[in-house]
Amino acid sequence: MRSAEKPPSMCRRWGEMMKIGYDIWLSERLQYSKEKQLQRDRWEALEQTLEQLSWEQPPNSLHIERVQNCKERWYSARVDIKYRLIFYQEGNQRIAVWVDEHDPAYAWAKEHFFHKNDYGEHYIRRDPETLPSEVPPEPEPPAESYPLVGYDCSDLQKLDVPKELCDHIRNLSAEALVGALCRLLEEGYINSETAERILALATGTPLKELLPPAQLRDKFDLLLEKGNLSRFWKPKDTDELKRAILQPWETWLVFLSPTQREVAEQHYNGPARVSGAAGTGKTVVALHRTKHLLERYPGSRIFLTTYTVNMARELERRMKLLIGESLPPELYILNLDKFVNQEFQKLRTGATLIYRDEELKQKTDFAQLCQTYAPRFSPDFVWSEWQWVINAWNIQSWEAYRDFERIGRGSKLSEEQREQLWQVFDAMRKKLRQAMLLTPEMACYMLAEHYRNRGAPFRCVVADETQDFGPAQMTLLKSLAPADQPDNLFFCIDTAQRIYQRSLSWKRLGIEVRGRSKTLRINYRNTLEIQEKAEKVLAGCNYSLRDEEDIEAVVRGVRALTLLSGNKPEVRHCENFQREVAALREWLLRCQREFNMDGNKIAILARTKDYIEKQVVPVLNELGISYCWLGDERLAEPHEVYLGAVHSSKGLEFRAVAIVGASRDMFPFRPAVGRAGDPEEQPLVEEQERQLLYTAITRAREQLFISWVLYPSPFLPRD
Repeated sequence: MRSAEKPPSMCRRWGEMMKIGYDIWLSERLQYSKEKQLQRDRWEALEQTLEQLSWEQPPNSLHIERVQNCKERWYSARVDIKYRLIFYQEGNQRIAVWVDEHDPAYAWAKEHFFHKNDYGEHYIRRDPETLPSEVPPEPEPPAESYPLVGYDCSDLQKLDVPKELCDHIRNLSAEALVGALCRLLEEGYINSETAERILALATGTPLKELLPPAQLRDKFDLLLEKGNLSRFWKPKDTDELKRAILQPWETWLVFLSPTQREVAEQHYNGPARVSGAAGTGKTVVALHRTKHLLERYPGSRIFLTTYTVNMARELERRMKLLIGESLPPELYILNLDKFVNQEFQKLRTGATLIYRDEELKQKTDFAQLCQTYAPRFSPDFVWSEWQWVINAWNIQSWEAYRDFERIGRGSKLSEEQREQLWQVFDAMRKKLRQAMLLTPEMACYMLAEHYRNRGAPFRCVVADETQDFGPAQMTLLKSLAPADQPDNLFFCIDTAQRIYQRSLSWKRLGIEVRGRSKTLRINYRNTLEIQEKAEKVLAGCNYSLRDEEDIEAVVRGVRALTLLSGNKPEVRHCENFQREVAALREWLLRCQREFNMDGNKIAILARTKDYIEKQVVPVLNELGISYCWLGDERLAEPHEVYLGAVHSSKGLEFRAVAIVGASRDMFPFRPAVGRAGDPEEQPLVEEQERQLLYTAITRAREQLFISWVLYPSPFLPRD
C-alpha cells in the first residue's frame, strides 16, 4: 500500500469493503499475463493496485481511464511507471484481466472482449476480425481424412465457433486439426470448451449430443453475483489477494475448467473413472474431488491415495494449498504401499512383509526349486510367472492355476507344463508360510478379505495413478469403501503412463465404470512442442498388447489439446560423455539466466540413478549448484535442482526437464528386457520402457532437453 495514500477503511474483508467500494475479481488471464509479463519485483506493485481498486475512491495515482476504440468497456489502471492493468467494471464489480506494458496492454484491450454463448459460458475472446486473411485450404482425397468437411458452417457456429473460422476448421485434415485448435486456443479465438466440442465432433460424437441445452442466458452481472464463472475468481480478503499475486500461483487451486469441475463434483452411483493424457489435470480433479467429498459427507473418512511415496507427498502439499495447512482428521493421504504396511501391522498376524525380489528368492530357495521341479524352464521365466500370475492374482491351488486364463503372458503352457511349474510355486508358498513371510500382494488380498468381513474403513476412496495398480491393489481399493453406497470409488488413470504394471481389465475384478467414465482432453501443462515430442514416442505403441478397455482409454486420452506453445525441445546427439556433460551445463545455465528459473523448477532425469551420480553430479559440483534427490523427505530449496531416476519423477512436473543418457541401451533398459523370462514377453517390457520415456518427457512444462551418447533410443522420433 502506497504511503502517500490512505484507504477509506482499514477493514480486511472484501465483504466489508463491498459496502463502500468494489469487489475485486481475478481472471485466469491475469495470472497468465502476470507470470509472463511481470518480473517478480513488480508483483507487489500489482497487488497494491488491485487492493486500491477495491476502494470506493481509488487514489488519483492509479490514473484510471477508459480505454477508447475497443468493443468492450475496458478500463486501465497504473501499476507503475511502465505497466498498466486492464480491468472490466460492472456495477460494484471490477474484474482484473490483463497486465502488460502500456502500449501492449492497450493493444490487447482493443483486440479482446467478453463473449457470451448459448452454453452459459462467459469468457474473454480475441476479436476474430484480427485473424489474418487466409484462403481456406481445399480438402484433398480421401474424404475421411477431413472429419469436419461434412458439416455446415452453421453447425460449427452452434458449437460457438466464430463464423470467421468455420471454413478454415471445416477444411482441416485430422492430422492438422489438433495443432490448429491448440494455436487458436493460445491466441484466444476460442475457449477450451469449444475446442473440446470440435474435437469430440471430429472423433465421432453426434452433433446433437454437443448442442447447447435450451436455457436462458444469465447476464454477466448476475453470473458475477452468483459466482458462476469458471475463469474468474474473487479473493475473500486482502490476505488471499496477496497470496494470489505475490506468490508463483498454481491456477488449478481455483480455475477448474467446466469439464474438470463437472467430473470433480458429479454424483456417481458407483465407481467412476477419469482418464486423459499427461497434463490434462487428472490429479487436479482428484484433489478437488476429495475436497468436494469432504463437504458432501462431513465427518466421514475419506482416503486419497496414489502409487508412489513422492506423489503422496505432492498430493498432501497440494491439498494443504487447496483447503489449508490443517487437514481435517477424517482425511487420510497415503501411498497405497504405506497404507498396506500400516494396516497389516494392526492385524497382529506375526508375519513380516517382504518387498525385495532377491530376498524373497533367497528365503524360498527359488533357484534350487526351479532346478528340482522345472529344469526345462529358465529361472527368469518361472519368476515372471510367479510375479505376474501366481502372486499377482493370489492363486493358491493347482486347480486355480490349471484353469487360469494367462492373458498377456506370451507363450501358451500345456497342462503338463503348468503342473511342473505349480510344484515350484506350491513349494514357495509353503516356505513363505513356514517363515511367516508375505508379499505385499498377499497382504493386499488378506486386508481385502478382512474389510469384506468387518466393514469398509472409508466412506469414499479417491485413487490417482491407478494405471500402475495391479489386481491385488485394485482388489484392496475395491474393499476400502462400501460397495452399495454412491461416490464410493473414484479413479484417475492414464494408461500411456503405465510403468509398473501390465495391462489389466477392471471388469475381471468386478469394477464396472461404464457410464461413469470421462476423458479429459485439454493439456494444461505442456507446450505444444513438448506434447508433440511425447506423442511421437508413443507413436510406436503396440496396441495388440492391450485389452479392449485399455485401447479405448489410450486412443481417447493420448491426443490432447494444449493451451501453450513455446520453444522446441533441445535434442543433442553427443559423441562422448564429455560432450553430453558440456551440453547439459550449457542448457542449465541458460535456464537459470535466460529463462530466469529457480533451481527447484528444474529436474534432471536419467533411466538410472547411477547414471545421474556418475555423469551429472560432478557437473553440478563444478558449477556450484546444489541439488535435491527426488524421493528425499523434503522439498528442494529455490537454489537446488532436482535429480532422480525417471521412475521417481512420476506424477510430478517442472518448468524445465533434462533427460540425459537417452541411448538405445537405456530406453529400453537392456537389463530389464533381458530379465523377461519369455521371448514373447519382451515386447511387454519394451512397451513399459517406451511409456517410461513418455512419462519423463511429459514432466516438462516449458523447456525440454534430451541427450544421448552415440546411439539414440529407438523410441525417440527421427526429427
